[in-house]
Amino acid sequence: LSPLPLSSLSLSLPSPPLSLSSFFPSPSPPLFPSRQQIKQKFDRGEDVDLTDANPHDIAALLKEFFRSLPEPLMTRELFGPILGTRKLSSSAQRRDALRLFCLLLPHANRDTLQALLQFLSRVALHSDGIILIDGTQETGNRMTEQNLGLIMGPNILHKEVSKWLHCMITLHLVRGGGRWRLEEERKKERRVE
Repeated sequence: LSPLPLSSLSLSLPSPPLSLSSFFPSPSPPLFPSRQQIKQKFDRGEDVDLTDANPHDIAALLKEFFRSLPEPLMTRELFGPILGTRKLSSSAQRRDALRLFCLLLPHANRDTLQALLQFLSRVALHSDGIILIDGTQETGNRMTEQNLGLIMGPNILHKEVSKWLHCMITLHLVRGGGRWRLEEERKKERRVE
């Protein structure tokens, strides 16, 4: 498991981050020749220039990367406990439990998940669109945290469960933006109060 394709793919997306409408189209269409060529270069370990690549192709490759892993990013071993978080009574408890489970992931999985969640948090920030200084409105990408959960959940969990469950698990993770240090966050929250 290497975060290299993830960082290469996510860094090559448009800036301001992801003002494309429906950035992660779902379901993914089959690989087109340009996607296939990019994928083959990654598979061979070659440097890949993505400056001219279609952002939708890059997003599809990102999903393909996670689906093709032999072990899901959120490991099979932790799937049961992760699923059990839905029984917790509060959103804060579910979030904290998911973050604790993330700490139990192998280092490579945790680092890759953290990079992915930071990236998805950036995508979600641009879901509504913005008004530019000149007064024109830039359309958002429509990739809310919920939409990202529905789209990315199956790719990082590799399990057939309800769309709602994929969404809820990924939603809590995306909202955390890949931050696992619970105690540091609690200290920050106390300072604000």
